[in-house]
Amino acid sequence: MQLNQKLAEITGKLHLMESETVFVEIIANIKDFAKIFETLVEGETKKIERLEYKIKTIEAERSRVSENLAVSKLEKEELIMIVEQHKQNVEKTSKDISLLREENQKL
Repeated sequence: MQLNQKLAEITGKLHLMESETVFVEIIANIKDFAKIFETLVEGETKKIERLEYKIKTIEAERSRVSENLAVSKLEKEELIMIVEQHKQNVEKTSKDISLLREENQKL
């Protein structure tokens, strides 16, 4: 009977040791999973940072293009005004020449 009791004790201790081993392995697996997850999060964080940088770069470029467009519109308006003024000058000069020709013919 004592032998059976000893055998039961040893068997119980073995089951307990097996349970502890499984528990330790589970904890190790959880730690490994946590490291993998942390690595993934770091990778995604870097991707997000790169995307945020790209967004800022695009916004800066868009702002620069908008400024250039505004300047181009002003330059276009100035050129239109210069051309109109030049047309008026040419018309005036043409009229002046016509008047001078008329006066010359009279003389």
